[in-house]
Amino acid sequence: MPFRSSLTVCCRCLSLMNQSSRARPGLLQHGSDFKVRLKPMLYFMSTQMPDSFCLRRDNITMSSKTKLPNDFPVKHFPVRKVLVPGLRFYSSRSGSDGKGTTLNIPWWQRLVIVSGIAGITYYLVQGADHQKDIESEKVRYKEFDKAKLGGDWTLTDHHGNKRSSSDFRGHWMLIYFGFTHCPDICPEELEKLANIIKKFDEAPHLPNLQPIFITLDPERDTPAAIKDYCAEFKTPRLLGFTGTEDEIRAVAKKYRVYFGKGPRDADNDYIVDHTIIIYLVNPEGEFVNYFGRSLNADQITESVTKHIDKYNELKKVAKS
Repeated sequence: MPFRSSLTVCCRCLSLMNQSSRARPGLLQHGSDFKVRLKPMLYFMSTQMPDSFCLRRDNITMSSKTKLPNDFPVKHFPVRKVLVPGLRFYSSRSGSDGKGTTLNIPWWQRLVIVSGIAGITYYLVQGADHQKDIESEKVRYKEFDKAKLGGDWTLTDHHGNKRSSSDFRGHWMLIYFGFTHCPDICPEELEKLANIIKKFDEAPHLPNLQPIFITLDPERDTPAAIKDYCAEFKTPRLLGFTGTEDEIRAVAKKYRVYFGKGPRDADNDYIVDHTIIIYLVNPEGEFVNYFGRSLNADQITESVTKHIDKYNELKKVAKS
């Protein structure tokens, strides 16, 4: 049976279903379900094609001039135009042979188009995320400036020389607070610090970091003791600092470092309880971030690298 005739029969069946269901409610319940499924399809095929076009697939032709029953409620079925791969549109004006212009696109051209769209989308999203990160970093600096976290200090290095934090302007610093008599935690953190410094030294595109060790036990940690202690870790450029009780307390307060001496034993030995944190300071002497004991060397290296990149971006924006 030709497709157009089949469509006419379906439409007539729908009209009879409507009349029967009004006369005997409930009799054609399954027919009503069928109507619900069939109506949108009929409406799409009969109304979406222009008068001068027909839709052809597998030798089946559906003209937009096909008529539906007058009682067919097509207005209740909004339809979007959809381009289906494999369907071709033919113009009735294209000639007697019925051949028209195909809209099929070769698979490789589709791949190029989709890849291009995906690439542009990825570029735009990445650019937006990068700009968001830069703005977040700017806010971070403002908040830390308000909190007055970090700051300048003057202490005695392990060579016995008085030095200030301003001597390290232009260099990124990683600062760790501890004490030389620490049995396990401080050695572990300084080993981690050594690994971070080496990772940066091995990357030519990254700046060299300046590692700093500041004692929280100035009573026992003399410059000579700190020098021997730092030498054990083979950390490039590791510099240790000590000072008076007041000087150490002042710099610890600037970085919100908690510390306190434990009870002394029979040998007058004691443990210093303290905050276990590595602090990151930028080339202008500003506090940037801190890293707790739970983070490993790779995680800290990744975080520091991101902060350096954002810092450089902010400097470029400030100059422009």
